Amino acid sequence: MSRPRQIIVFGTGGIKPLKLDYGEMIFEDEDFNRHLAEYDIIIYCAGTFGHKYERVLHHSVLETVPAEAIRREKEIRLALEKGRTVCIIGFDDEDYIVSGLLKSFKIYYGYIHERETFRNIEVKKSEFKPFLDDVGATQIGFNKDSIDDAICYIHETVVGFSKRIGNGLLLFLPCIWGSKDINYFI
Repeated sequence: MSRPRQIIVFGTGGIKPLKLDYGEMIFEDEDFNRHLAEYDIIIYCAGTFGHKYERVLHHSVLETVPAEAIRREKEIRLALEKGRTVCIIGFDDEDYIVSGLLKSFKIYYGYIHERETFRNIEVKKSEFKPFLDDVGATQIGFNKDSIDDAICYIHETVVGFSKRIGNGLLLFLPCIWGSKDINYFI
């Protein structure tokens, strides 16, 4: 019998842990003190460490990246090196960890049509269809040459993907929260 899987949904505190047939799923926010690389699967909710700007002489300047965001990004990288699965869910890159991971793994992306939010996602991988049909939406698309496999598209632009990073697997699923159904994570 294999050891029970440990799954963390990071950025969604306040939900009771779930016991599953194959392990346990916990829901935590940025105040959580355990190392993320301890978990078999990490689901990272974009916006947990969102970009912050300060006003300097009539224009906005990106604030310094918080130390906690840097620490969590390093933990996610270590998790991927250890062969873990990391799934980012969100709809833009305005998160310190999301933008940092995408840039460091040379996953090229850009805004689709001036930051307009798109729905009606064409899903290539059926296991993600219920989630994407309900809450899937995005503003960014990815360069096909910088990923391994497309999960979903909008107007022939990849908006969800999978990519092998070291021994691990990185997934990106486009999402704007519109449902509180935690069965998606399971």
